[in-house]
Amino acid sequence: DKNAMEILNLEDTAEANARKLKSLESQLRDKAAATSIEHKKADIEKKSMKEKHAKALKDMEERLRTEWEERERQYQREKEESRLATEQDKKQIAQRNRDEQRAITKTMEEKMAEQEARFQAA
Repeated sequence: DKNAMEILNLEDTAEANARKLKSLESQLRDKAAATSIEHKKADIEKKSMKEKHAKALKDMEERLRTEWEERERQYQREKEESRLATEQDKKQIAQRNRDEQRAITKTMEEKMAEQEARFQAA
C-alpha cells in the first residue's frame, strides 16, 4: 500500500535526518571546543606578549634611568672641573698680571735709574 510505503519512506528520511542532525551537533560541539581552545591559546599568547612588553618597557626604563643618572654625574663632574679650571685660570691670570706689573715697575725703575745716572753725569 502506498500510504504504508510513504510512511516507511518518511520514517527512513526522519531517521536519516536525525543521524545528520546528531552528526552536525557533534561537529558543532567539536568546532566550539576547538574555537574555545583557540581563544584560550590566543588569550595566553596575548597575556604572554603583554608580560614581555611590560618587561621590555621596565628594562628600557631602567636603562634610560641608569643612562640619565650617568649623564647627570658626568655633567656634575664637568661642571666641577670647569669651576676648578676657572678658579685656576683666574689665579694664573692674576699671577701673570702681577708678574707683568713687576716687570713694568722694574723696567720703569731701571729707566729712572738710567736717567738719574745721566743726570748725575751731566
